[in-house]
Amino acid sequence: MSKFNRLPDVVVAAIRGGWRDLRDAMGGTDRAARVCGVGISQVSTYGSEHGDSMPTLATVFLAERDTGKPYITSALASATGHILVPVEPVAKGELASLLCMVGGEVGEMFSTYGAALANDGVLDAGELAEVRRKAGDAKRAIYALISHLEQASLPSPAPGSTRAGGAP
Repeated sequence: MSKFNRLPDVVVAAIRGGWRDLRDAMGGTDRAARVCGVGISQVSTYGSEHGDSMPTLATVFLAERDTGKPYITSALASATGHILVPVEPVAKGELASLLCMVGGEVGEMFSTYGAALANDGVLDAGELAEVRRKAGDAKRAIYALISHLEQASLPSPAPGSTRAGGAP
């Protein structure tokens, strides 16, 4: 455990490594300090293996927003068993496309699983890794669909209607 409020050392290392990546993506220490509103020495300390402080959430937000790279947020999500899925703008009318993408990715996962089992009835380590990769692809497609649905402004149902869009 680290000296940072019982954070596991691996998490501290991921945060520090993510900070170094952010600093580099921002063009170096001077620019990172200006964008984040911290001193140059703080920028260096945040990325140091033996530093006595870590970036605040506000500092991480400013750096990740500037670069468009969620290095630290991704590391924290991973440490808690989660993944980040980028929310990409989806034009109106692309719901069907997203649904097809989800169906395709889920279909590929099942196909990979079925093909692996057809060989000998069990999954070896390599086959399991491939099924996990396909499941991750399906998960990202589903999250993209959910994100789109959460952002969509669907029309209110007409009086007496049971479905969005006004059709009874």
